[in-house]
Amino acid sequence: MILSDMHVHSAFCDGVDTPKELCEQAIKLNVQNLGILAHSYVDFDPVGTLSIDNTQNFIDTVNELKKEYKGKLNVYCGVELDGMSNISTTPFDYVIGSLHYVEKDGKVFTFDNGESLFVNGVNDVFNGDYYAFCERYYEMLTNFILDKKPDIIGHLDLVTKYNYDNKYFNTSDIRYQNAVKKAVDKMLKLNIYFEVNYSQVIKGAKKMPYPEKWITDYILRKGGKVLSTSDAHKKENIGKF
Repeated sequence: MILSDMHVHSAFCDGVDTPKELCEQAIKLNVQNLGILAHSYVDFDPVGTLSIDNTQNFIDTVNELKKEYKGKLNVYCGVELDGMSNISTTPFDYVIGSLHYVEKDGKVFTFDNGESLFVNGVNDVFNGDYYAFCERYYEMLTNFILDKKPDIIGHLDLVTKYNYDNKYFNTSDIRYQNAVKKAVDKMLKLNIYFEVNYSQVIKGAKKMPYPEKWITDYILRKGGKVLSTSDAHKKENIGKF
């Protein structure tokens, strides 16, 4: 039995189902704690995010479900705050901090919304140096997490999304591993959760969750905390981890 799934998206952003449908599915699965959250608004790339105009509607909808399912399911209203977003997180119960964009010298690109965008971005901004790209990502992620202090750090090594079988860079390379460890060591000081995200495993795109096992082992060895989630975007994937 899955007691908690704290990373589930609804149709308010890029998910498929309504928050109520997510709650009904969670109850069928005997889930006790369900975190329904939305991608924070990013002004230069708003598609798939929670619009400013719809934010209060989302919050009110989830808060009503808290009352409706009291005693059956603990419902939480969250936001997946992107490092390039400027919204206030005050109205939400909890925050997952994540980074889907990298910036260097004024150039910004998304690296998780299509392999061609990822490759073109690294070629354009980092002259094809994937290790420099990864170093910049972990630097930006660290600064963002230390500044915003979310409750959970989302999909830590998202940069590996299209790096099947080390296609673009080797995650065993010392340069890559040093960047990861440097970031983890700094974020560990906040004593917050590192997410173990099964989204790509559920989709069949990866064999293991984010982050890679050696990173999770490093976090735990250093005394860190981890939290498994589905990052489900449709109700059928709730609790699949």
